[in-house]
Amino acid sequence: GHTASLFPGTNSLNVTDQYTTTSQGNGLDRVTMTSPVLSAASKVLFLVNGIAKKEALKRMLDSSESPDRTPARLVSPNSDIIVLADEELAKDL
Repeated sequence: GHTASLFPGTNSLNVTDQYTTTSQGNGLDRVTMTSPVLSAASKVLFLVNGIAKKEALKRMLDSSESPDRTPARLVSPNSDIIVLADEELAKDL
């Protein structure tokens, strides 16, 4: 459910007054764009690959899901979001 380097449970999820911020994911320090910057894009595309990401994709598509657990929910552009997923992953969604 992370996007860019916005990971669940990190302070980066709350940064809305900057273009970029620091974060940590998978034990690495990272630099990431903030959710307002990602949301300002004219086109937003999520590429989701692999059956291991099925639960994350379900949570991302669930409007009641908490952005604290699924940061991809923080991305809210003024246009449709395009999701590309492999066939096995998208089956039954």
